[in-house]
Amino acid sequence: MREKLQFIRDHELAILRNHDCWDRWPGIGIPFAWARALGFENEPSRVSASRYQHRYDIPPISLDRLAARIARRCQSLGERAVQVIGDGDARVSRIGVGTGAVCRIEEFLQLECDCSIVCDDGARYWDQIQLAADMDHPVVRVNHGTSEEPGMATLAGYINANLPGLSARHLSQGCRYRLVGGRS
Repeated sequence: MREKLQFIRDHELAILRNHDCWDRWPGIGIPFAWARALGFENEPSRVSASRYQHRYDIPPISLDRLAARIARRCQSLGERAVQVIGDGDARVSRIGVGTGAVCRIEEFLQLECDCSIVCDDGARYWDQIQLAADMDHPVVRVNHGTSEEPGMATLAGYINANLPGLSARHLSQGCRYRLVGGRS
């Protein structure tokens, strides 16, 4: 964080925090970039009414294998482990993907998802995660910064490719917390 602040000061930059409109940008915005970072290369099979939540259909896989695959992909974004709610042996194939504050389990269920990938900003434990657990709906949960990092990179690329005279540089943020285990 200090390195980022120093870079901003050294270059006398103005910061525009404008990514919310990028959440709906077709094909390369936040949810699309996040899905590709997770390995979902195809177009979503279904999209929620809000357009923030998507469903991707994959060959059946156990929840724990899917979570391990997601965790490996999140490592390069600074998140070393993901949270998993549900039976690790459960077979899943209709995967809901959401980012940011809009990760509603009810919408994933309307999309007929049998597993949801959410972030900690929108899927709070006291309501969304508890609802999923009560409904036996498996969930993989990551940090908000992790889920939006790929989309911020595509935003910088879009600005550089489409706005002559402007230059954007993506400054990685990634996961904002560390996991610390107990020691014996």
